[in-house]
Amino acid sequence: MDKQYSDQTIKEILSAPVGESDIIDWKMQDAYEKIRKMNKTETVQKKRVIRSIGKGFAALAAVFVLVFTICLANPVWASGLPLIGGIFERIQRLWNFGELSEEEIVSLMTETVSETETEVEKGYPYQASSKGYTFYITEYYATNQGVFLGVRIESEEKLPGFYEPAENNMNILIDWQTLEGIQLDEYTYEGVLRIDMEEVPEQFELDFSIREVWIDYLNEEKTAHNHKTLVLDGCDFKIPIERSDKDLKMIPVNEIGEAGVGMKSVQISPVEVTLNLINTEEEEGLVTYPVVLDAKGRKLEPGSMNSPDVYAIGDSDISTLYVYVCEWDEYMDIKGLALEEDASLFQNALEECALYKKVIDTTEK
Repeated sequence: MDKQYSDQTIKEILSAPVGESDIIDWKMQDAYEKIRKMNKTETVQKKRVIRSIGKGFAALAAVFVLVFTICLANPVWASGLPLIGGIFERIQRLWNFGELSEEEIVSLMTETVSETETEVEKGYPYQASSKGYTFYITEYYATNQGVFLGVRIESEEKLPGFYEPAENNMNILIDWQTLEGIQLDEYTYEGVLRIDMEEVPEQFELDFSIREVWIDYLNEEKTAHNHKTLVLDGCDFKIPIERSDKDLKMIPVNEIGEAGVGMKSVQISPVEVTLNLINTEEEEGLVTYPVVLDAKGRKLEPGSMNSPDVYAIGDSDISTLYVYVCEWDEYMDIKGLALEEDASLFQNALEECALYKKVIDTTEK
């Protein structure tokens, strides 16, 4: 199968720091070839569209790409759903966004009393099976910036590729967004998916549909990668969501620098930082790339592939944020410094090339 990479994926591959890997090299070479075929105008247009980066393809063994659709229906809410950790608790140490308070995670498990009223049956109403796979939506956490879904995937046959206990040999992407998780055994994968939304209502119904699964996986000998595509039917969910407003903060900035680049505000939730940037010269071809450092000068990792300017907090110290907005090509020249042990090398380079920079004290009320 000739896989066509999206503009988003190309940019993520080119901009994300990655380690050594045959699969990474293959994907980067494929992306470079596509870039070389673009003329200058096409390249500028593509840069305008996408600015976010992903985590790269380090340790990639198998990739599921579940193409889905999302829309908002009339606000509804099913009360009485219990609060529980579940998948979030099992993967929180590996999760890019860090730990969440158990009280803020909403379980989607339901309890039904049997006719004899002697047993309580538990299950997940948001599940669907197709082509030998069953998908469960088990819990969620919603902020004003996005919705996080706990997803469990069970396969009737062994999942493609190899499985070794205590090793995370599988990486799953949903609409090119990472399903951060772990493979529990040869037949099961669990993870947390972040769904980008510009504005999350207090209460609404999430219309979530899985349409296609694209699998890229290493064979058991680890000598080659293979491709497989599944078209799914019937994986449609309508999930009632209620937003959590705990520890949300909006910090107004409202300034533009001499280069026409600036920032409206910064939004902070317990798991992510979102920049609301300004680029008055975008139509003139100015392509920018934002970088956020924490109080210790460490680079915050991107929290979303599809929504630009969203950063995962993880274990970062965000009492102070250093925001730099650079011209795209200049950032590409210095991005490798982010891998150096001496964090000051990267920050000094950002100080020199940034079109706009801002220091934000997030502790101020």
